[in-house]
Amino acid sequence: MMKWMGAALLLSGGWGVSLLWGRRQRRTVEICGEFLLAAQRMERTIRCEQRGLKSLFFELAAQEGAVGRFFEDLLCLWAAEEETPLRNVWERAASVSELPAEGKRIWRELGQRLSGDSEHICASITAAAEELSALQKSLKETLPNRLRLSSALSLSAAAFLVILLL
Repeated sequence: MMKWMGAALLLSGGWGVSLLWGRRQRRTVEICGEFLLAAQRMERTIRCEQRGLKSLFFELAAQEGAVGRFFEDLLCLWAAEEETPLRNVWERAASVSELPAEGKRIWRELGQRLSGDSEHICASITAAAEELSALQKSLKETLPNRLRLSSALSLSAAAFLVILLL
């Protein structure tokens, strides 16, 4: 009886891991979308309202979610190190953001290009937004396959342990 109970627990654990992995993969797609919307909002605000970056960063820090946390971190780092250029502070904040590795690279590169006149900044933001959009699209397209693979791996591992247990 104990073996069967253990087997059931292992299989349910495998299923739970599969569900958590799927949730994490879907959240990664959502985070890319949040950063894409933030980039589009930054570009629109700079182009239309002619506002400075710092006031825009405060506005974005008030948002909920991964984007808000990124800009909160950015502003905290920038306040603590006032003499540090924005690109250095941006890079540190981007490296701990919730974006996937490719998204972090795109976001860090954007931070390196946030200087000069508003046209240059807007062009840089637009380029980053296009890259983030392509990344989000590829993540969405591969999501079903990654979910199937993670489910198969989790349940196979649990089934293997069940076989060993019995």
